[in-house]
Amino acid sequence: MNSLSLPVLLLILSVLQQQVSAINFEWGTTGDVNFAYDGDASVYAPHQLKLTMGVADAFFHASSGRIRYVHPISLCSNTQASFNTSFMFRMSAGLANSPAYRGDGIAFFVSPAAPDAALPAPPLPTTKGLFGGLFGNSSVLSPSHMHMKQKGPIIFAVELDSSQESWDPNDNHVGIDIGSVVSSYTESLNLSGIVLNSGRDIAARVEYNGKQDKLHVYASYAGRHSVRVLSYQSLRLCSILMGGPAIVGFSSASRGSVETHDLLSWTWQSS
Repeated sequence: MNSLSLPVLLLILSVLQQQVSAINFEWGTTGDVNFAYDGDASVYAPHQLKLTMGVADAFFHASSGRIRYVHPISLCSNTQASFNTSFMFRMSAGLANSPAYRGDGIAFFVSPAAPDAALPAPPLPTTKGLFGGLFGNSSVLSPSHMHMKQKGPIIFAVELDSSQESWDPNDNHVGIDIGSVVSSYTESLNLSGIVLNSGRDIAARVEYNGKQDKLHVYASYAGRHSVRVLSYQSLRLCSILMGGPAIVGFSSASRGSVETHDLLSWTWQSS
């Protein structure tokens, strides 16, 4: 029996490693064991996930919820992985579309899969309905560059935010969050013509190139041509995750508002 040569073994290992990194999935059916729901998130119809409760629910104030793909994803092998995730969502503040009725919007997140750095699930009672449903306490209000001083992997998120805090450009923007709700970078959506909490279906796509450390966000109303609404350079995602595996998903929080946040579809491709 002939043994495999070292170059052949290395080639096989390389192919296997690439296969492990390449993951494709699609959410949209009920009862899929590959997805978990935290907090107030619940599937109420095919392709319709309610991330936060609405006025029809008994206790809709201070609501928060998440959906996550339960299997850790390796984005930091010998060659840093790239990913492309597309999703459709709907946000609505109803007829009372004023600052007092706006929530924290929807955030796509990449979270460390390590047990000591995992997302709180369900959201902590003291922060329920706050911080986009992502972060656990007020320390996340530190400027986002402070994450460089932390000793461990932290959460990365792309926020589609319908409320304005003191650090936000307005109440209709997309932002990059690195370990903090205080965004590292934001872009207003006003020039794009997209109103996040208009009640209309919005299609979005997040593309990350791990070799070039570049991230782009595209968005449009459903059925229309998408436009690039944000570009972020020098995003070293593996440094943020400290080389470890990641959990990906979506999170939302309503604060004290009546704004609703629904996820309608979600696909993921990484290589």
